[in-house]
Amino acid sequence: MELQTLASLIANKGVDNIDVSMLSNEVRASILNDAAYLCFKMDKHIDAIKAWTLAGNKAKLIETGDWFLESARFKLTALAFIPTKDKARLENIGGLLVREGVYGTAIQVYKELNDKAMVSFILENFGDQDPDV
Repeated sequence: MELQTLASLIANKGVDNIDVSMLSNEVRASILNDAAYLCFKMDKHIDAIKAWTLAGNKAKLIETGDWFLESARFKLTALAFIPTKDKARLENIGGLLVREGVYGTAIQVYKELNDKAMVSFILENFGDQDPDV
């Protein structure tokens, strides 16, 4: 099967629904990067983030997270930044998420930062639910 066809299949069926583990790391990364671009164009942003994460494309995750941040789409920003482990970006988005009331995702960010005090603070004061967006 052609690589572009595989990328298209992943984009259409979803990253979680196609097993690419049998492919070499190089081929898998290439297909997942292509699938991520297709997902992004299809407004399947979470699948795009998952694909870039599986491909190990930290630069694209940061670029995408920065774009979401500029667009004030904070939950997607966090989901893009979490796999990068970029402490400064995570601290920034964590504060924004708390300010905006997106507590469940804020907890994910603070867990990644290993900030147990913030996780406890959010849970005790606000709970762990994100608003329906």
